[in-house]
Amino acid sequence: MRRSVAVCLLGVLGVCASQGVGDSVTASTASSICGGSTADYCVRTCCPEGQNAIARECTESPLRWTPSFLSGDVSLKVVGGPMRECGPNEDQVTFTTFSEPRAAFELQPSGELTVTTDSDVYHLGHDYCFRNIEHDGQIFETLRCCVPKVVPQVAGLVSIDNVTRVAFRKCCPVGQLLVVNRETQDFDCANSSVSWLPEVLHGDPTSLVPLPPEKAEIRAEGDFRCPQNAVPQYLHSDHNKFFLEANGHLLVDLYNVTLNPDRFCLDVLQSPSPKPQVIGHVCYDETERHTEEQFEELCPSESVCTRKCCAANFLLSNTYCIPATTSQWRPTFHQEELVVPEPDNFTLLYGRSECEGGHNFIFSRRVGEKDVPFLQVNGDIQVPRLNLTFKAHQCCIDSEVFYDKSTKENHVVETAICCQPEDLEASIREYVNSTLLTISFICLFIMLAIYMLVPKLRNVHGKCLMSHAAALFVAFFLTVFNQLHGVELGPGCDALGLMLYYSFIAALFWLNVMSFDIWWTFAPLVFRHLRTQSPSQRSLRNRFIRHSLYAWGVPLLMTCLLAFFNYVPYDVIPKGAILRPDLGERKCFLSGKDQELYYFYVPIFIVTGVNILFFVATAYTLYQAEKSSRILNRKRTARDRLKVYVNLFIIMEVSWIAECLSTQIGPIQAWYFTDIINASQGLLIFLLFIGRSSTRQTIRERFVELGRRGLIDSVTRRIRHADKNDEAARTSMPTKTTNTNTTVSSSATARKGSDNEAYQMTEKGGTDRPKGGDEQELTTDGPDPAPADCAC
Repeated sequence: MRRSVAVCLLGVLGVCASQGVGDSVTASTASSICGGSTADYCVRTCCPEGQNAIARECTESPLRWTPSFLSGDVSLKVVGGPMRECGPNEDQVTFTTFSEPRAAFELQPSGELTVTTDSDVYHLGHDYCFRNIEHDGQIFETLRCCVPKVVPQVAGLVSIDNVTRVAFRKCCPVGQLLVVNRETQDFDCANSSVSWLPEVLHGDPTSLVPLPPEKAEIRAEGDFRCPQNAVPQYLHSDHNKFFLEANGHLLVDLYNVTLNPDRFCLDVLQSPSPKPQVIGHVCYDETERHTEEQFEELCPSESVCTRKCCAANFLLSNTYCIPATTSQWRPTFHQEELVVPEPDNFTLLYGRSECEGGHNFIFSRRVGEKDVPFLQVNGDIQVPRLNLTFKAHQCCIDSEVFYDKSTKENHVVETAICCQPEDLEASIREYVNSTLLTISFICLFIMLAIYMLVPKLRNVHGKCLMSHAAALFVAFFLTVFNQLHGVELGPGCDALGLMLYYSFIAALFWLNVMSFDIWWTFAPLVFRHLRTQSPSQRSLRNRFIRHSLYAWGVPLLMTCLLAFFNYVPYDVIPKGAILRPDLGERKCFLSGKDQELYYFYVPIFIVTGVNILFFVATAYTLYQAEKSSRILNRKRTARDRLKVYVNLFIIMEVSWIAECLSTQIGPIQAWYFTDIINASQGLLIFLLFIGRSSTRQTIRERFVELGRRGLIDSVTRRIRHADKNDEAARTSMPTKTTNTNTTVSSSATARKGSDNEAYQMTEKGGTDRPKGGDEQELTTDGPDPAPADCAC
């Protein structure tokens, strides 16, 4: 059956686990231990000291718990060990500060605890324990205690004596109960000999009695699922009190909601709890969705209408509607961002927008400070910091509860869900962009494959271009993958964002390496002190290693810093600070414009500026060399090199600069052409690479050589096969005449001669083949002042 981490949160991240290990600690024992302590405060925990609840087990952990309800630097005495089992007239309940019912804890130095909720105050003394759940590097405070059983009073409820059958649906088939799969953290059904029937709420005044077996009508089809337009929720009997009524309905007491029989199933969680606990799988109906015409019909004339996303007494939680324990919600109206009174002609509707041919967007303080929605007095929704305005029929607004990791508390904020109609122009632009990116990474893949097959291209310049193409290939591939598959926000989205950042920055730095390498190649034409003897293969290899350490290492360091600033605790870098990248908050990359500017575009501007300096220096070098007649006999070669570099500079640098400017300067339509150039980088680099006649000739020679080598190897294999057949024939005919043997011997000799000739052809082919390796560096007396095989 379906189970998720959200279930654990509703069950307080593991209330379905066993309480702890070892014998229980009584309240009197805890009181004695606390009485002999000299610490400022004493407190009880369900797990032994030094352990936290991890995956529903008490496990040693270096993460230490400090009660959030204690202020200042205080010493703490921890009394570890599970509490007692609750009696028959008691309920084991769980309280937290981050889920319903919310509680406030007041701890005395002696270790006695008082819990205050919206409706009750519990003086627990030492009869409690904190089961602290460790999840994702954080500790969630969870209190367990026993309280007197309270039966809700329901007016007019039928008595169990007056019904012949009480029907309910069992979540698992008969003979099976719920268990927790430790690997998947899902609910599964497992065979069990334990028979179970729920208690029934009946009569007036209301009381709770066991369901008589003769009156139980169990519907146990298994695999219960909520209808399409319903929101599922798992309830735990220790946390969310629910009762099966004698009429077959389910009362969720915490929310004061009654569900019809087709909206829930009940069963027992047998494992890992030592004491079976009842689980309810319930379904809440969503509100209707309205088109613009339906909204206008529902809204009275001359009224200001606003839609509440959820039904009355429900609120949002991660865009789903869940029951609320708070009072009736009313929207807050604004004049721009200033709070104003509610209009006299205001009408509250319920439902959401039927977003046909568009996309729903969430605007909430939960997403970020720039995404805060403001309900205007005319019913429109404004998001001023994003410069967005939506009409009333496009949106719904409601209160939303969410857990804030930075404060470790639940917060309730106003959230708007608005429908943005399909933008045909944007859709076409996105389609063209995705198509060009796909073509680009395919061209880059082909280019990389050619470089792997043609050794002559793999000189220092060629390896730099290969590395640049490899980084761009990964970046373009991941971008297209994200656009097509839409990676959900979460750890996978964060990882995708980090890989995208690293690959784009690495491509940028390899372009910087190539700019330096081209300048370094031509600099000896003017600067005599840079002229050296022809370098060895080892020095060329070391040169490329140094390039790699720089072009791969610096982006890796930048990515590590980005991850560090993104995941550092909020008390170090507050949420919303410019220094926090907000990676994966709204998309699988840097979420805010400021973060994109400082972490992505500023490095692009800096490196691009350095590349421009290298470009100008290279052009100046060639100009001075021609002016002084140093390369008078090689003018065409030098100009060809400069032409290739200029083309590469235009393709890459202009597209990088345009990408930076397009995010800061509008309108977006002014940057369509540069966006096309940017998405076509891979295609243009491939055309530039394959457009040089010398490169095509080198590739053609390599493939001809490979084809000739394959043909010679085929002929050689056939000759060897024929020799083996002749040898077998000689062995099988020992009585042949001398003449016959002579003939066979002559034939074999002839074939051996052909075989030797084939080997000579192979050697000759290897000798005539162009040699691979890197170009010769410029020397004072070299015949060619510019390398003839510069792949850039």
